[in-house]
Amino acid sequence: MGANETEVSWGFSGKNKFPVSIMILFMNMDKTVGKDFEEGLVSLKDILEK
Repeated sequence: MGANETEVSWGFSGKNKFPVSIMILFMNMDKTVGKDFEEGLVSLKDILEK
């Protein structure tokens, strides 16, 4: 990485009990949390560029 670069790893984890664990297999996670991730990345970019 260069002097003006930042590496970011972003994710989430957790434990879900049955039957929620089965329901999550069929959920569209991009549709569910995609907007929140996009907003967070834009905010992070703004903070890092200041």
